[in-house]
Amino acid sequence: MWKGLIYVNHCTMEGLTTSGNIQGLPADALIAILSSKSIWTVMKWVNDLILFHKPTHLTQGLSGDTKYHYAHDITTIKDITDPL
Repeated sequence: MWKGLIYVNHCTMEGLTTSGNIQGLPADALIAILSSKSIWTVMKWVNDLILFHKPTHLTQGLSGDTKYHYAHDITTIKDITDPL
């Protein structure tokens, strides 16, 4: 409301509210999509996402080297987001 009148914000998805959260809503949707694919290591601030990549387990190779295994990587994220 401004000067006693209500202005409909018809160019954004929030309707009668301000457009301050226009970046956050698509990011929230992406977090929900990633969560449905069992990717829980996501942090968000407005429209910035941080996707953590942590090992699920590790194994020792025959030569004594450590091999890390991950549940997902950037390819997994791109496979999910590319169709969007």
